[in-house]
Amino acid sequence: MWRLGVKFNAARQQETMGKLRAVVEEYLRLPADDDGEATSLLIAHHRDPSAD
Repeated sequence: MWRLGVKFNAARQQETMGKLRAVVEEYLRLPADDDGEATSLLIAHHRDPSAD
């Protein structure tokens, strides 16, 4: 698990979220492996009021 606090302006936030979205979309396109283990991926993006 990773937890990371960042402070980006709107343009950089949009750019970064686009990159994360691209990674998730890549995962969605991958076929399942017959011998694979079922796992899940969770990504959450939220405002951090403690950083104000």
